[in-house]
Amino acid sequence: MKHCTVHVWQALLASSLLCLSTFVETGAMAPRGIVSVKRSIDHDMTSSGLFRPDEPKCTFAGTIVLGGPFSLHQDDKFFQLGTKQFVSYSLMVDYINRFKCGIQLSSGNYAIELRTFDDQSDTLWTEVIATELVKRDVDIILAGYSSTLTKPLAEIAHESGKLLLAPGAASTPVFSGKQMAFGTVPPTAKYLAQAVEGLAGVG
Repeated sequence: MKHCTVHVWQALLASSLLCLSTFVETGAMAPRGIVSVKRSIDHDMTSSGLFRPDEPKCTFAGTIVLGGPFSLHQDDKFFQLGTKQFVSYSLMVDYINRFKCGIQLSSGNYAIELRTFDDQSDTLWTEVIATELVKRDVDIILAGYSSTLTKPLAEIAHESGKLLLAPGAASTPVFSGKQMAFGTVPPTAKYLAQAVEGLAGVG
C-alpha cells in the first residue's frame, strides 16, 4: 500500500508541475472543458424512511430544471459576484425543495434542479453554454452577472422560446422585444425616471 501511495503522490506532483509549466509558458491555464455543478434533492433518500414517522414527507410529481452560466472560477472577471449569485440560487433551491416540498402546481409538487456551468466571464463561452442548454431538458434559463454576458444568452433564449431569468442584468437591450426575459432590477433606461419625477414635484 505504501509503495502504491508513493506512485500516486509522484503522479500528482508531476501533473502539478506540468500545469505550472503550462501557466508559465502561456500566461493562463488553458481549460479542457466546462465545469458544471448540479444541485437537487435526492428522491430516493427523501422517501427511504430516514425521517421520523411524524415528519411529513415530500412526494414529487416531477422536476423543474433551471440552468445557466455563471462565473465560477477564481480567475473569472465576475467571479466574486458570480459565486454570490450561485450561492443565492443554491439556497433558494434547497429551501424550496426541503421545506416547501418543491413548487406546487395543479398536477402536483415539482422539485427544482439547478444546473450551472462556468462561463469564464466570456461571451463566447456563454453562447456555447446557452446553445447547449436549449437542446437539453432545461425548463428555465438563468443568467449570471453582467448585461454583457446576459445579452447573447437572452438572444438565444428568445429565439428558442425559453423563459429567461436575468437578475444580474440591467441594460435595456437585453430585455427589449423579449417577452420571455425577466429581470429583477430596473433597466438602465429607467434609472433616472424617479429622480426626474421627484425634481418635477419639487419645482
